This record gives sequence, structure tokens and C-alpha cells, in this order.
Amino acid sequence: MNEDGRGNWKNWTRKITDPKWRGPEGAKLAITLKMEQTNRVAFLVTENEFRFYRGKRRVYVCEKEVPGAHGLQTVLLDVADFKDVTEGLALKNWSQLDQLGMAARLQGAVPHGLLKPSPDQAKSAPWSGPAPEFIRLEWK
Repeated sequence: MNEDGRGNWKNWTRKITDPKWRGPEGAKLAITLKMEQTNRVAFLVTENEFRFYRGKRRVYVCEKEVPGAHGLQTVLLDVADFKDVTEGLALKNWSQLDQLGMAARLQGAVPHGLLKPSPDQAKSAPWSGPAPEFIRLEWK
């Protein structure tokens, strides 16, 4: 990663669309990572990305400030933490998700035209330090 691109990292997985890896009802998403400096991380999920017959395509976002640490840490995310980027509606369950993403910032991570800027995004500080190392995703 070059110095200028440090704050532009994104990681995506489609594994959560597989029934074997889908989040069960009432579960929280636990993401274990290693991140040296405190930063605001954008967690994104897409619903009906590849299966339009199930309904409208939606992108849900949860932004969390993750404190820097020298060791591993786990971020717990509840289904209700994720809000639709166009209407602000809370995600109801994990069952229709096709993708899970993590990014340094929302701009560029959310498909063009869907993200409406909010006052919180304007206040976001630039990324500090190296990109996080993602160790494990699991449901708790």
C-alpha cells in the first residue's frame, strides 16, 4: 500500500451469502482484528446484491470508532447497528445478505449515487496508521 492510498483500503467477502456461513437469528457479528491506531471503521453489508428477485438492493452501514491496540481486539456488531444508506432504516436480520465489507471510509465503498453525505461523515478524521489486519469473522 502506498502512503497516499493508506486511507483507501477496503475488504469484502461474499461468504455470508452461503447458508453455512449466514448469521443466525439474534446473533452478533464478531470481527477480530489488529489495528495499531484509533480510527473510525465503516462496516457495510449488502442485501439482494446478486438476487434481485428477492427484493430491492440495499446497502447498510455501521461506522464504529475502533481504539488502537497492540494486540488483537474484537468488535461486536448487532444487526440493528446497520442502517440503510438511502432511507436510514435498520437492518432486520442477516438472512438476505450477499456481501460484508470493511473500509477506511464510506466514500468509495458504497456504490455511486447511493450514499447521501451526513454531518458525521464530514467530521470524520483521515485514516491514521496502517490498514487493520482482519483475523477472524464469526457469529456470537
